[in-house]
Amino acid sequence: MAPYAFGGRERHRLTPGRNRPRTRDARTFDKGGTQYDRLRLLMGDSVVTCLHADHRGQRRLLQRAFRPSRVTGHTELMGTHWARA
Repeated sequence: MAPYAFGGRERHRLTPGRNRPRTRDARTFDKGGTQYDRLRLLMGDSVVTCLHADHRGQRRLLQRAFRPSRVTGHTELMGTHWARA
């Protein structure tokens, strides 16, 4: 963690090298609690609301669609639809 001062108080932030192991561990970094339980009821187990173990598989399926070369095509398509509206 890297210390820094903000608002007269010392804070700590995770540096990228130290943050990676924490976010890769499903037991440590998982979405839970009453808010996520309610979101799951409303939206289903989407990539945003699902638990970490399911998130990894869903993210792999979606990852190809968000490559830079594909995003350009998405923005052009959205622009076309926006112009029609």
